[in-house]
Amino acid sequence: MTLQRHLSPTRRPGVLLAGLILAGGASSGAAQIPLRQQSVNHAPRLLVANPSIDRAADSAASVAIGDGMRQRMPHAAGDRFVVVTRKEMGDALDQFGFPRDAILTPEVARKLASSLNARMLVASVLGRDGGARYRLVARFAGLSDDAGRTIVVVQGQGQSLADFGAAGADRFEATLRAHQDAKACLDKLQDVKPDSERAGDLARRALRTDPNDGLAHYCLAQSLKSQHAPDSAWVAELNHAIEGDSLSLPGLTQLAQYYQAHADTAEVVLKFQQMVQAAPTNVPLIEAASKIFRQYGHPEAAEQVADRGLALDSTDATMWDLKSSACVYQSKYTCAVHALEQVLASDSTKGDSTFYIRLTVTAAANTDTASLVQSALHWGQAGLRKYPGNATLLGQLLPLYSTSKMWDSVVTFTTRVMALDSTDMNTPQATIQALTAAKVRYDFVNVLAQRVVARGDAQARQNVAGMLVNAGLPLLQVKPPVADTAGMLFTTAIAAMDSTNPVWATAHYLNGIAAFIGVTQMDSVTLATKDCGRVKVEAAKLVQARADLTIGKTSAQAQIAQQSTSYLGYIDKYEPHVASMVKAFKCP
Repeated sequence: MTLQRHLSPTRRPGVLLAGLILAGGASSGAAQIPLRQQSVNHAPRLLVANPSIDRAADSAASVAIGDGMRQRMPHAAGDRFVVVTRKEMGDALDQFGFPRDAILTPEVARKLASSLNARMLVASVLGRDGGARYRLVARFAGLSDDAGRTIVVVQGQGQSLADFGAAGADRFEATLRAHQDAKACLDKLQDVKPDSERAGDLARRALRTDPNDGLAHYCLAQSLKSQHAPDSAWVAELNHAIEGDSLSLPGLTQLAQYYQAHADTAEVVLKFQQMVQAAPTNVPLIEAASKIFRQYGHPEAAEQVADRGLALDSTDATMWDLKSSACVYQSKYTCAVHALEQVLASDSTKGDSTFYIRLTVTAAANTDTASLVQSALHWGQAGLRKYPGNATLLGQLLPLYSTSKMWDSVVTFTTRVMALDSTDMNTPQATIQALTAAKVRYDFVNVLAQRVVARGDAQARQNVAGMLVNAGLPLLQVKPPVADTAGMLFTTAIAAMDSTNPVWATAHYLNGIAAFIGVTQMDSVTLATKDCGRVKVEAAKLVQARADLTIGKTSAQAQIAQQSTSYLGYIDKYEPHVASMVKAFKCP
């Protein structure tokens, strides 16, 4: 049984009030002594919860400090509040299956207070001041109030835990005396006929009692706004309210809205940081704050917010997601990938295709880091196993395979992508660029290029033509030249363009050279084998070379035109040699 599930407003445990009747003497004339009635304090009930802790080792200290504060609080409260006793708290906690000395978070303490009909709550957080002494941050506020009073107390040297708790209660004495006026201020603003001036007077009277009362400053700000006072006046009061109660979420929200409207980004960020500190478990608020931090150029603040949330619950998928986004904004991709992995570990239902794409893209954002590339490959492949037909995942993996020089995978995945979308011309171009840069798989390059020639638009064809010419040229410059492969690329490049293309004549020139070199490379074997089939190939190559070099002569580049003329001269000399082989070998 949990308090969160089962605490609900109920009747207050009954208090036995014993009345004592004193009778007079037996004489009929004796006057009776009047009944003495015990007075009942109908003041609001105030619950003092044991301070929440971060370390289990501090649990005994929390109980002792809570008892000290609770025992002292009636002195500070006077007859203005009825302090809920330790026994009443224990009985309520018993009812909900908690230990009688349970240490509750402020959120759960509110539920306990409500169940006991307490309108006011003192909730605290216990920590250390950096050394051996304790530090207490305590807040007094009504369950429905927009602000309250926050105090910070540090344990004195040699001070007992009970006295330390009592010192915390004493710090609230002025606030408890001022509360009636501060609350009355809000009531005046919420009347059917609001009285802003009277509300302001009540707030000022409360502040004379406690100059740091957060609720009084907050109410005075609302009063000034209602009276159309200058912005500076009510904003100043809201800032004073936050100084008095750093955990006033409504006050912080109003200030954040004001500074956002006035483009004061530094103050907006600061106020959202304070809001998250005030409500560290408010997920919608944390998400909004993270967005603000990233938008205003403070992703480090977004990361800090996520880290605070994860300190409360290390399995919170939402916090891990926010941390990932914050890390991406800081180009901390290893951090971002780890956070996304934790999202999936915390909540496997998050693993849809979009999530795998996001994880893969995030890891692939820095291909200079080998571990990130491996992560991207891992998660991209995992996503494809789950969603085998997802074109986006396939497309994300392609550049990773290129980066990893996994050329067989590049070929395989390019083929899969094109099978899914026959209109996709970007993937073939990207693969052509990757393979030609690596000087591998020219056969597949040519297949892809022909696909673009057949189905691509003018721009795609021009792009591919340029890539093929640039890929083929180095093949003619190596020793020995790879003439046939170069010629294959040049032929497809020529098919991709028309005579208006600036490199059209150049492509023909290079193709003519490739064909002529191919003849010279074949010749020794042809002479040795006396193979008429080879003779016919040589003759055809010479015809092709002459045709291409003739076009090369038309180039606007003088050097290309001159070189084309020179090669045509070589062909003039080589053609009789080929004709002689036809005659000598008696080729048909």
